[in-house]
Amino acid sequence: IDSKTEKVFIKKLFGNDQAAYTHLINKLEESESWRVAKILIDNELFKRDVDPFSREAIKLVDLVYSRYYPEEGVGGKK
Repeated sequence: IDSKTEKVFIKKLFGNDQAAYTHLINKLEESESWRVAKILIDNELFKRDVDPFSREAIKLVDLVYSRYYPEEGVGGKK
């Protein structure tokens, strides 16, 4: 995740809470599957009352998804 995108995520999804963002990213790094990673993201967005269909939330999900399925590219499209 590039630094510009990271700043947007921290501001829009985490209410400027850098520590919470870093904590989630670390947990995602340890996730053994896409399913676990998606649950972690969904739980975090729900806890923070963030719209999971916001542009930033979708971008985060797409970036994490592409880590598990790189052959499909970001967003799951070939």
